[in-house]
Amino acid sequence: MAESTENRSVQKLIELMSPLLVENAKGLERPRLHFASPLGTNNNCDSLNHCLKQALSWRSLKLDELVQKLHSIIKTQHREVQRAICGVGEFVLVNEYQRFGVPKDVWYS
Repeated sequence: MAESTENRSVQKLIELMSPLLVENAKGLERPRLHFASPLGTNNNCDSLNHCLKQALSWRSLKLDELVQKLHSIIKTQHREVQRAICGVGEFVLVNEYQRFGVPKDVWYS
């Protein structure tokens, strides 16, 4: 039963992601857009990849465990963004984005 549920979950994920991946690939084909390399990476991607590998202890997980781990990572990042927007915590908004800051009491209400 669990295996069939996992297979259905994987199939559903593929159904949801396929159109997005195809659309993203079409963006690389647009002649007006110039990308250095469709296979290139940037520091953000490398950094996130490193964070994921550390969070997963450099091992593969079952799909449900992977989703739970990704959810935990995203919740943590969301919390840090909230703190930056509210001006509390380790991160702060750079000067050009200060206008997006929200007082803590307004955010939580």
